[in-house]
Amino acid sequence: MLKQMKLSLLTTISVLAALTSGPTLRAESVGLTMCEMPSRTEGEDWYLPSVFYRELVRQGFLKVARDDFGLATRDAALREPLPAGDTFDMDIVNIQKKLLSFSLKQNDKLLQEAEAEYRILHDRSAAASIAASVLNEFGPKYAQALEDTGHKKRTVEPKEPTAEALAKIDALLNHIEIFAQYRAVRLCHAELAVNGQTSAIVSRLARGYANMSQLCTFYLTEMRMCYAARALLYATELHKMPKEKATAYWNQAYVFTLIGLTKDSMWQLEMLEKENVGAKRPDWMQLVDAMNAYDFKTLHDLADSESDHRQLAALLMFRTAEFSGAGTLAIETAKNAMQYMPTSLRILHGMDRLAGVGYRHSTTAYPDQLLHHLLSGHLEQLKDDPAISDVASKVDNPGALDDRPKFVALLRDHSVDKDETEPSTAVFGTIIEELDVLHLAQRAEFFRRSLGVPAEEFVQSRKEHYKNHPLAACFDFLAISPTPANRDKMMNALKDTGNVDVNFVGTRKYIFQVIPKQLPMKSGTVADLSNAAYTSSPAFEPDYCIKIRSASPEYALQMLHWMSDINPNSPFRAAEILRLDWEKEKDNVEKWLQRTKRHPSVIATVAGRYDYYGDPASSEKYWREYITAVPSHTGYSNLARLQYLRGDKQAALDTVRQFLQQEDHGLYHASISNAVAQTLMAEGDPGAALEWAKESANSYSGWSLDTLAQCYVNLEMFDEAHETYQALDERYTSQKLYFFAVRHERDLQDAWELRKVHLLRQFDKKDPTLRVLAALHQIYTGNPARAAKLIEGAMLEETYIDAIYLALAMDEAGDTEKRDETIQRIADLKPQKDEGDLVAEIRELLASTSKNSRVDKTRLAKLMKGIDESEYEADKIVVGFCVAFVLESIGETELARKYYVRSAESEYELNTVLLSCHRLRRMGDDVPRIKFSYPSRFKPIVTAQEKAAAEQKAKENANENEETESE
Repeated sequence: MLKQMKLSLLTTISVLAALTSGPTLRAESVGLTMCEMPSRTEGEDWYLPSVFYRELVRQGFLKVARDDFGLATRDAALREPLPAGDTFDMDIVNIQKKLLSFSLKQNDKLLQEAEAEYRILHDRSAAASIAASVLNEFGPKYAQALEDTGHKKRTVEPKEPTAEALAKIDALLNHIEIFAQYRAVRLCHAELAVNGQTSAIVSRLARGYANMSQLCTFYLTEMRMCYAARALLYATELHKMPKEKATAYWNQAYVFTLIGLTKDSMWQLEMLEKENVGAKRPDWMQLVDAMNAYDFKTLHDLADSESDHRQLAALLMFRTAEFSGAGTLAIETAKNAMQYMPTSLRILHGMDRLAGVGYRHSTTAYPDQLLHHLLSGHLEQLKDDPAISDVASKVDNPGALDDRPKFVALLRDHSVDKDETEPSTAVFGTIIEELDVLHLAQRAEFFRRSLGVPAEEFVQSRKEHYKNHPLAACFDFLAISPTPANRDKMMNALKDTGNVDVNFVGTRKYIFQVIPKQLPMKSGTVADLSNAAYTSSPAFEPDYCIKIRSASPEYALQMLHWMSDINPNSPFRAAEILRLDWEKEKDNVEKWLQRTKRHPSVIATVAGRYDYYGDPASSEKYWREYITAVPSHTGYSNLARLQYLRGDKQAALDTVRQFLQQEDHGLYHASISNAVAQTLMAEGDPGAALEWAKESANSYSGWSLDTLAQCYVNLEMFDEAHETYQALDERYTSQKLYFFAVRHERDLQDAWELRKVHLLRQFDKKDPTLRVLAALHQIYTGNPARAAKLIEGAMLEETYIDAIYLALAMDEAGDTEKRDETIQRIADLKPQKDEGDLVAEIRELLASTSKNSRVDKTRLAKLMKGIDESEYEADKIVVGFCVAFVLESIGETELARKYYVRSAESEYELNTVLLSCHRLRRMGDDVPRIKFSYPSRFKPIVTAQEKAAAEQKAKENANENEETESE
């Protein structure tokens, strides 16, 4: 007993000594730089970058240095400052379907190189086999390189950790939050550094790093890949330990489940069953089994129990719904999960991805406050870690928003030569910084896209938080519109910063639609970078879902079948297969539903397919089942639609009202009310629509305000319409008020001033487009001479439409000679790149008219017929307006009036519509009153027979066209 007490005391003292980071424990440290995996899509040996595989190779080297040589390791991928002298470089090539190779260098001197065969990721066990190759084949090479550079292997007789040490680590592992997991793996590394590798510590390292990888899912850089690789390597290390076969398989299964490769997890358990090892399963394995089966109910029961693992059960419960496509279910599940882990930033990040405007007010504002709370609490617990507590003592309030940048900088600086424990204090700082920039990105994107308000001031107020981030140049552009020009500006800003670390940029979509990685920023376009992100992102569930949604239907279906080797029980996979391959799968509907435990996302797909293929009775049956499981907008709106189409309008409205009693997770109440308002207007009943339009406009969304204003116009309540349009334009970048003011001759100057604010955000003051728009305003307000000067100054490259505007201005200024000269120039203009046949007909008409001073009736008839029969609104309105003006200029006012009226009644193109209104007034005519109309939002059902007939007719037409062309 005394001997055991002495051993326990010595172990505790050793661990504390490790955490003290004293210089005598580890006098040496090594660093590993970032490497970019090459990409080549041609030839037999084509390269396909893989962040996960790359990290398995890189982290394997750091593991050998750390665990076999006792060195402190610093990783550029985690943005740890590298030691001045002892830094290594590694090149990695991924030859698709063949092998993975590396070359390790120091100061440009090749130290070691090797290659290992592997199977691609959607072939099960590929990742496990690569991890084994890294440890067993690459490991000795790494060790030799370290010895060749003067480092010595350490010899440590493994000692089992004390029960007290394990209890402390387990308590942290059971707290599923990033700072607790960081603390847990730091304690594990301290134990390992002193007492060597034991299964108790190595297995906890595997699970701790797996937890960290899951909790980093939405970070803007790919820290999660570093942690996922470390987790798998430590789980695989257990296979090298005597009598730990079962432990190895269980921990590998845990890691694969947490990082999103459930098929690999299931395969590990199948292998263990074949080994027939009679060991007792850890109690956390029931969570792994439940998650692999997407068993929401079991995980809910475990979260609601008194289990030590209830927080992990709650997170996995959310994960069963998070990427399923059933947004309302995921949000409700997240709310449920947060009852058991109310401080979970990870769940808040997931909710933010799924939530609408209402919820995003909270999911983008609350995390900053919560981060302050979490940091303060964990820093209190970290008092026994001198490295971190020493840094914290130098900052007034390390958790506070304004003090975090200073705290992060001090943590990074401290890691250089004062902290030798893993992961370093710099990693602690990087986690804080990543959370800060993620919250900044979410909030800025919410302002700009959800609320439609400027975010520049907010972004600039956080400059200190992102100025040292690898993507700092991107954040300046978060607050502005993602136009091609702005994206190019951002790319140039990134290039100016040098070769930014794009290898570790995530796929979370806040900066780019698909954020780039695996390609140097110095070269390449946004398209190149997006393609690199697509090809290099790992086949974990969230990444695969993104890929499938952006793929063509044929390729998406192929990927979904591959996904069976990644996540065979994924409800997203089942739903998408049913959606894309209905004809083949429609007889297997109940089998898919049973397999996925009647997951709501799968039920919704089944209901939608029956609807699409003309079986409303079956569709209604499944939508009712869906509503029972998830009382969401999707279910209620589709059920109401089916009721409306079978003639039961009252039942449809009652269904909508039932939905309005449910909690709103976004703007769904406004959306369904807007649909009802537009449908009633389509029926010619704006009075009945007004109630629903007002209900929708309570959301203050742009589209709902527009519907309400249009409803007022239909009711000839013009004062109310003006007030609504003004509210719309004051908040959103719109031209609705100006359109209304010109058409109805109301407060035109005030409307123009408001429109100018929006235009100046869009165009430079000297932009020709802005000058033309200003010229048109001068025409409306009776200053055609000024309009002509503005148009002439803007016409750097004359186009037919600008020339028409100029001719019109000359006409209104009374200069018929210049008007006719301009019309003649229109006839002589070179064809523009995108001009259609009708524009060529205009040229022919103008050429004939200008020479003969009369209309060529044959050409005019041909042109009018072409306009009338065109399927393009632009031809009917824009080209029609041009014809009308030419006709009017040569005295054919009755013909001109026909086309002016058609243009004035349109809602298609603002400039020509308003000019048509103006010319009609000038001719003494009243401007047509617009009655806004919509196609019914409840579109008719197309039966399967009608659909087949339409497809056959289209095929026959295509064959006829081919025969005509060949003749």
